[in-house]
Amino acid sequence: MTRPSLIEECYQLSTSALKRSIARCRNASGAVITDQISLLNGKNELIVNYWLEMEGGEPIVTLAALNREPQKISLLTLGTPFAGTRYYFECPECLRRCDKLYLSPTEREFKCQQHFIYALTTINRQSTNGQYLYQLSRKAKVIDKREAISRIWYCGSYTRRYCSLLKMAARAGMTDYVNSVMKIWQDVQASAT
Repeated sequence: MTRPSLIEECYQLSTSALKRSIARCRNASGAVITDQISLLNGKNELIVNYWLEMEGGEPIVTLAALNREPQKISLLTLGTPFAGTRYYFECPECLRRCDKLYLSPTEREFKCQQHFIYALTTINRQSTNGQYLYQLSRKAKVIDKREAISRIWYCGSYTRRYCSLLKMAARAGMTDYVNSVMKIWQDVQASAT
């Protein structure tokens, strides 16, 4: 027996990713719009080919992922208060209206979130272990954000992204790191004058 997939392991498809194609399909009056979209699952990428067509005034999207049969999914159209339109997927399994569909790496069909397990847990920050885990997660977030910043220095000062990282590091309790960076900044300012 296979375990149900965690929602964090699944590929996500949102209606906002198809918004332009839906508008082109409505304006083309009956034409079939074909395109492809890249879905991410952590570091894995899945290319999904899709085509949109109008059936009875409502758009229908057909999704064809790698080694999977094409799947037809209805799109529901709802009006918004200021004369706009909003699109939702209709889950093929439970017929629920949803904004995102998920595809498990082990399954063949896109489904809504009701068919997957959430792996999200909460941390009790009042306990000693909870406080430790919270501090650890804050520090991990600072480290991940630092890896994403390519330039920390520009035209004689720190970039805005790096300054926001320093504020986040100070809140995470990394005062030694923040103090050493500020000392470097003061040394640069003193040598410039």
